[in-house]
Amino acid sequence: MTYPTYLPLVQKERTTMARNRLPRGKGWYIWILKDTVNGDPKALAYNAKQAGVGHLVFHIHNGYQSELQVSGGMDLTNHIREAEALGIECWGWGAVYKSTWSQGADRVIEAFKKYPTLVGYLLDAEAPIKGAPAEATALMKKLRTYLPNIPIGLSSYRYPRYHPDLPWKEFRSQCDFDIPQVYWEQCFGDTCGSVQLRGSYTEFQGMLPKLPYCATAPAYKVNSWFVSSTQIQGFFAEAKTLGITAVNFWVWYHTELNLPVLFKYIQAYPYGDVVIPPPPDPLTLEEKVDKLWEIHPEIH
Repeated sequence: MTYPTYLPLVQKERTTMARNRLPRGKGWYIWILKDTVNGDPKALAYNAKQAGVGHLVFHIHNGYQSELQVSGGMDLTNHIREAEALGIECWGWGAVYKSTWSQGADRVIEAFKKYPTLVGYLLDAEAPIKGAPAEATALMKKLRTYLPNIPIGLSSYRYPRYHPDLPWKEFRSQCDFDIPQVYWEQCFGDTCGSVQLRGSYTEFQGMLPKLPYCATAPAYKVNSWFVSSTQIQGFFAEAKTLGITAVNFWVWYHTELNLPVLFKYIQAYPYGDVVIPPPPDPLTLEEKVDKLWEIHPEIH
């Protein structure tokens, strides 16, 4: 297939990166790259462009493993180049482990040196680094020493209160935004997406430091449970209501293969630049009339 040519919208060399950068609009995690649109860089970029995807998150490491060693891993040079040529931002992600925190940090640093136009990094912190505040502190110190200006988002549990042994403070003190995995696995109701997103958002708003909030939704199936288009519709609607600027989905190849109807729905849903809704007006219509009457007696 021949794909149309688009004018490049993203610079090829990193200039000055700002740590206040957030992912753009709608995005996908990329895992097992060889199985994602058959590993074809042009096809992936073209399909993402057609779907209005603002960012892709590539698997740059898994603990001590590099992007070439992870499951289905490939050199990302062509994928990043093709996506950026169509104006799609490229981020990296990877899981961190207590036993290999230093090697994991090395892989991240190496990836940003090898792929200098990556925008930022999503740090996947889950069970393998629970109960390891010293390792989390050392990991973040190493990353910030070598990548001082790279935006880092914390990708972890949707409800921190259920996971007090994760080093939240140590990670979040050096991260720039939260991007939790709001996965409502085994919840079958139509409102699971909207209710759990709001619950997660509310919980993170009460944490210190207070960081910008993005979110990742599930787009997969496990045995008889699967995510429905109705649940994702509610997730999208709630995200817009909350003014969340970026939403991710886990994970492209699995969704396209196993949930094609859901995949098409997500791809077709317009989620670009979200305008944060203004606060509700504190005055009722009657109060506004009384105020106007009071300020302008000449109209009596």
